[in-house]
Amino acid sequence: MFFNLLLPALFGAVWMSIFGGTAIELELYESAELVGVLNEKGPEGVMYALMTHFPGCNILVPVFLFVTFISLVTAADSTTSAMSSLSSKDITLENPEPSKFVKIAWGVMMGLVAWIMMVLGVACFSMVKEPRDLNVRRSGGLGRYVAELSWIVKRNKNYRRFLLTRILRGSEHLALPFYIVFARERLGLPDKAAASFFIVTVLATIPASLAWGRLSDRLGNRLVIIFTTLTSLGAPLFALGLVVAARFGAFEAGEISLAGTSIKTSTMIMWVIAPVFVLIKAAGVGGFIGFSNYVMDIAPDRRRPLYLGLQTSLQGVLIMIVPTLGGAIIDLTRVVLGREAYWVVFAMTAVALTASLMSARRLEEPRVHHARDILRPMPRQA
Repeated sequence: MFFNLLLPALFGAVWMSIFGGTAIELELYESAELVGVLNEKGPEGVMYALMTHFPGCNILVPVFLFVTFISLVTAADSTTSAMSSLSSKDITLENPEPSKFVKIAWGVMMGLVAWIMMVLGVACFSMVKEPRDLNVRRSGGLGRYVAELSWIVKRNKNYRRFLLTRILRGSEHLALPFYIVFARERLGLPDKAAASFFIVTVLATIPASLAWGRLSDRLGNRLVIIFTTLTSLGAPLFALGLVVAARFGAFEAGEISLAGTSIKTSTMIMWVIAPVFVLIKAAGVGGFIGFSNYVMDIAPDRRRPLYLGLQTSLQGVLIMIVPTLGGAIIDLTRVVLGREAYWVVFAMTAVALTASLMSARRLEEPRVHHARDILRPMPRQA
C-alpha cells in the first residue's frame, strides 16, 4: 500500500506544489508572462517558459525531456502488459507474459485513443474565447488569496454546505479500488473480466454525460448533485448485497439454473458485478458536471477562480487521500478479524454518501424557476 498508493500520491502532491507554486510566484511577482505563453503556445509551452527562469536551463531542459520520456515508456509498458494479461488466455506462473502481438495491439489502440482525445481537446479549447471584461488581479500575493478564501468560506453558508457535500461525496473513492478485488477474491471473478468492465464503463460514459448534461440544463445543477450522489450510493449498497449473497453461498455452485437454462457461475458473477462499475462511472461523470457547474452558478464573476480553485484542489486532495485511507482500513480489518473485511469499507462508503445526499438536499438552487417554466417544453425555432 505504501509503494502503490501513498508514495505516488505524496510525489504527485510535492510535484504539483513545487512547480505550480513556482509558476504562480513568477507570474505574480516577476512578470513572467506565463499566461501569455499559455494562450499562444498551450500548456506544454508553459513548462519550458518556466524553466528559462531556472539556472542551468540548457542542461535542465534535456534532463526534463529524458525523465519525461522514461516515465512515459514505463507507464505505457506497465499498462499494456496489464491489459494484455487481462485479455489473454493461458497465462501461468511458468508463462506469465502475454504475446508481443497482443501488447503491440493494446499499445497502438491506447496511443490512438490518447492522440485523438488530445487533438479534440486542443481543437475544442482553441475555440474558447477569453471574456473581454475579465479583470485579472496581480497584486496581494498568495497570502491575500488564502485570506480571501477564508473570508468566503466564513461568510457564504451555502458554499460551506457545498464544500461539506463535496468532502462527503469524496468517500466514494474509499471503496473504489476494492470492488474488483472483492469480486475476484470472494466471488471468484475471472481475471479476464476486468478488461470487459473497462469497455463497459467507457461505453457508459457517453449516454451518462448526455443525460446529466440534459438534466443540468433543464432542472439545475443542484438536482444533478443529488441524483449523482444517489447513483454513487447505489454502488456500495449493491456491493453489500453481493457480500450477503456470497455469505449464503449463492456463487459456490459451478452452474446456476435460470428459467431452465444453465449458466456458468463465472458468467453470472460478471453480470451481477457489472452494475457496480456502471453506477460508479455514471456517478463520476455526473458529479463532475454537477459540482463544477454549481460552483459557476453560485460564484460571483470576479471570484469564480477562487471558488473553482478551492473546489478543484479539494477534489484532488480527496482523490489522493481517500483511497489510501480505504487501504489502511482494509489492513486494520486484516489485523483485527484475521482476513480482509471488504464489507467494512463498503458500509462506511454508503454511510458517508448518505450524509452527502442529505447535505446536498439542503443546498440552495441558484436557478429560480417556476414549476411551469421548468416543465414547459422548449419553444421551436421558426
